Amino acid sequence: MKSFKQPESQQVEIESLLRRDISEVYPQQAMVEAQLLYIFREALINIRKHSKAHEIHINIRTVNGHLQVNIIDDGCGFDILAVDKNGICAENHGLAVMRERAESIGGTVEVISSPRNGTEIRIEIPIKNGVHSSTL
Repeated sequence: MKSFKQPESQQVEIESLLRRDISEVYPQQAMVEAQLLYIFREALINIRKHSKAHEIHINIRTVNGHLQVNIIDDGCGFDILAVDKNGICAENHGLAVMRERAESIGGTVEVISSPRNGTEIRIEIPIKNGVHSSTL
């Protein structure tokens, strides 16, 4: 598991870390890598803008033919019931964009959150023999 602590005045450079980890699972899969990086970027932007988090934990692994990514923060969380099933909230549509990007590569995004309890974003992408399965 990768963990990051970040004072509010600092930014975390995560792109090169993700490229290295993702390329081990998806060799030669530029589209999957790009979509996952955009999902990560949106998640981290949302954390920075809304969560007031002090810690972010990122776990990337393969389980039963799927790439599983969990992004967990210790921030203020939010009322998931106030966001509709497509991730659209009156203030932000970032969750919907993350879901659309994951679906475009055959995956899913699940958001678990509640006020004062932080947020967990679970991303799951199917793989087959180390290659993104929707390209087979």
